[in-house]
Amino acid sequence: MLLCGCQSGALPAADLGAHDLNATHDQSVPDLTVPDDLLSPYDLHAACAGDYLNSDASNACPIFCSPLVEAVADEGNLHVPFGTPVTYAHNPPASGSHWPVPAPWGVHGEVLAREWWVHNLEHQGIVLLYNCPNGDAGAVNGCTNEIDQLHSIYNARQPDVFNEVRIVITPDPLSPARFAAVAWDWVYLSDTLDPIAIECFIAARYGRGPELAP
Repeated sequence: MLLCGCQSGALPAADLGAHDLNATHDQSVPDLTVPDDLLSPYDLHAACAGDYLNSDASNACPIFCSPLVEAVADEGNLHVPFGTPVTYAHNPPASGSHWPVPAPWGVHGEVLAREWWVHNLEHQGIVLLYNCPNGDAGAVNGCTNEIDQLHSIYNARQPDVFNEVRIVITPDPLSPARFAAVAWDWVYLSDTLDPIAIECFIAARYGRGPELAP
């Protein structure tokens, strides 16, 4: 399967936010009976028409990173006072009301409130979640090898135009799958960690959210 033209590692600085615009897509609909590996990157990009891209880059569509990637209906982006609980329609949330300040970027061993990290999605970041029961003292960190791989993905990236790596890693006991990658209006869920799919998802959606901000 063609992995949507994605490459692991940091995107060129010029790409981070440079294509943040409402993309113009070819109005033709690709023949979905054609095997994925016979579609060109342009066809794959056109297949995402109608879903949130905020970019005209050829690799901005993440749905061919994995069949487990889905576009999620937008739930708005209202700010609510810090500490206010929010009920989201999608699990995990990929948009919606959130606290007025984003969570610190980076690796967190503690559970971050969803209302906090949804703001990080708005700032064009990626949130990586894990939910592995039977960890220490009832924690959801019972998949240490996979967690280490998520940390390696984070550590391998170079700082972006804000001198940040806009990725958050946090346990999430509410996640319906063991692993998730979340961007604004896009979610990847899997019970088996696939680093290639996650790298592809990051390459497609990093720096492509509603607000170009650190």
